[in-house]
Amino acid sequence: MSVMRKLLNWLHVRDYEDAKLRSATNIVSRYARGNVAVQNGWFLNRSDLDALSASGDRALASLKKHQSA
Repeated sequence: MSVMRKLLNWLHVRDYEDAKLRSATNIVSRYARGNVAVQNGWFLNRSDLDALSASGDRALASLKKHQSA
């Protein structure tokens, strides 16, 4: 990387954003070590988890409905 590019990054706070991204990547890499689900990209965020939970609730209600009929 050129000296001019480093200076511009520093002036525009780009170097800070790059450092944050590197730190986040390092943290995720450390967490993912030995965690096959994360390594394969199988993870859920809060909205995905809520949707999965709601889907499970609907499926259970449907099973109970068909079981009692």
